[in-house]
Amino acid sequence: MGHRAIPRAYTEKLEKNHRIKVLLIDNSVQHTGAYHSILCFIRELHEKVAFYFAVPNGCWTNNPDIPQDRLQIFRFIELNKSLKVIWYLPRLIINLVKIRGLTRRWDIDVVHVNDLYNMLGVCLKIVKPSIRVVYHVRLRKGSYVGPMYNTWIRLIVRFADAIVPVSNCVKNELRIKSEKVTRIYDAVDSSWESVPPVSFDRQQDLRFLYVANFIPGKGQDFALKAFELVKQKNITLRFVGATGKSGKNRAYLESLKRYVVNKKLEARVSFTEYQIDMADQLAWAHVALNFSESESFSMVCLEALASGRPVIATRCGGPEEIIRDDENGFLVENRDIASMAQRVSHLAEHPDLVLELSSNAKVDLMEKFGIELLSGKLYQVYES
Repeated sequence: MGHRAIPRAYTEKLEKNHRIKVLLIDNSVQHTGAYHSILCFIRELHEKVAFYFAVPNGCWTNNPDIPQDRLQIFRFIELNKSLKVIWYLPRLIINLVKIRGLTRRWDIDVVHVNDLYNMLGVCLKIVKPSIRVVYHVRLRKGSYVGPMYNTWIRLIVRFADAIVPVSNCVKNELRIKSEKVTRIYDAVDSSWESVPPVSFDRQQDLRFLYVANFIPGKGQDFALKAFELVKQKNITLRFVGATGKSGKNRAYLESLKRYVVNKKLEARVSFTEYQIDMADQLAWAHVALNFSESESFSMVCLEALASGRPVIATRCGGPEEIIRDDENGFLVENRDIASMAQRVSHLAEHPDLVLELSSNAKVDLMEKFGIELLSGKLYQVYES
């Protein structure tokens, strides 16, 4: 969805009057829920915080809202099973030298690392104890290399000044009893209210929208299998997402497209490339879907509800903290294709229920996930 741009004039003002300078270290190269959430916080806090960026080439460098003179390009290597892992330590040392230099040049007060697998924050704290280091934890335990997770957590607990899990399910998996831990949900702002409300003409199809990058485990395959089971023909499903540069993700997308052809679902299912402004996609949809196998949060669910679209999602972590079952959407068991199909079928048979769920979508949403509340909590973490 398009958001208001950050006023360019604020950069000069903050040079003289800033209260906090924050260096954000982030590995994102694609548009993800975490990326959009960070932007939301940056926009809300721009009058109190001067943000600087240590990021790879990709979504950050192509964003007109980000002052390019406050951005430094980094090459990050993540620990995985590829041969690139042998370069992890040398790259970490190189990046540490660069990061330390940036903190001096920009007179940084806080370094905010946007996930626990990036050890730059820990290393910086070791060589520069005076700087405040904040770690955001945005993925669930199962997303990491098993033996490394506990090691990373121990190091972060030892050296970080604050740890911010993105949801209760992430916080519970950390198993940390420490005053350093502050759960802060991802947030939405009022701009989503500009999306037109759901309207339904009984002569048209009931339209379902599935927004997620095409990554195995994100659940698009479950959605297709569920739609195959639904007997009603007055339903349409649109997938919106990207594969990035991953060959594995491209192969996954191709397998989904082959499934559509083999099952003769072409008239009911379509694929659309990811768009930065999702307002038009949500305006098109009546209902949003998310059948992921594991979610630490889910900006897709939150943004859909904020635009007045009910959501059907799996009990896979984060969505359970966002969706009120039978009130603004439905929660189904993880990987339960029959239950997914049953909920889709039920809405196809009772379209008036879509309007009822839609009217409840925004109830209490801003009280729990509003940007003013949650940005205030993040600012307190920076300020402490």
